[in-house]
Amino acid sequence: IFCQVLFIEGLLLAGVSLYEMFFHTFTTNREIIVFLCGLMGIHNSTSTQLSGGRVRSTHITGTLTDAGISLASVVVAMLRRDYSKDTAAQRSQLKTHLTTLFSFITGGIAGLILFRWFDFHAMLALGLMLVFVATFSIINTSLRVRKVRAAFSK
Repeated sequence: IFCQVLFIEGLLLAGVSLYEMFFHTFTTNREIIVFLCGLMGIHNSTSTQLSGGRVRSTHITGTLTDAGISLASVVVAMLRRDYSKDTAAQRSQLKTHLTTLFSFITGGIAGLILFRWFDFHAMLALGLMLVFVATFSIINTSLRVRKVRAAFSK
């Protein structure tokens, strides 16, 4: 289901990119921004559900707060030298949050540069890339499910 949601998200992003490429006016900026915010909400809810609540892709302040809490938990456990508490989960969570933050920052910088170089063509490329990745994932998942079902039906 997540692949299907990302497929639709990619189509919508590609569609709004095409619209902006051919019909861009400053009078429609408000509507496009609201539409893109809706797409960000879809993406955030999908990544949150997919990660079991560990990753929120558009709420970076919450991710930064969670990274700080994870870092503090790991540091406190190390300073206390309390080996009875397993910090592997906290370290894993810290790694996830730092990866999300790094991806957000580099994606923001890359997005700005790409948009300045390629205008709305950059958004179109990202939308089509999302469609491609989602399509590949849908096909891959379908093939794996068929393989498992075939094994159980024997």
